[in-house]
Amino acid sequence: MLERNIKVKKAPQRWQDMDWASADAEVQPDVALCFEERVFETLVEDMASRQQSTMRPLLVVNLDVIDSHEEAASAAPLALKLCGMLDARGEDWEESVDDVVDAFTRSTGRRLLYNVVFT
Repeated sequence: MLERNIKVKKAPQRWQDMDWASADAEVQPDVALCFEERVFETLVEDMASRQQSTMRPLLVVNLDVIDSHEEAASAAPLALKLCGMLDARGEDWEESVDDVVDAFTRSTGRRLLYNVVFT
């Protein structure tokens, strides 16, 4: 898994180091996708403890994935599908996130946890 991760990104990224107030709006994420419920809960708690400076919505989604090559390979297309479904809603994703999650669950059989927080 480590060899694969090395090919994906140059260095670890620390969520805690993200400066939401000074980050350019174009580089601020609209969605944070987690693959473990513990990470999802930690991220939501972290965002709730921060002072909201931009009041931009951030959709935090958890798609549980067992940490193995096989599960990662089968979950990757699902993550891509979810991102595509959200992207298709454009800037109005907030109003339709429930519908997107329901449609994703019906089509894949995978249950998602999600929460909208503000940056």
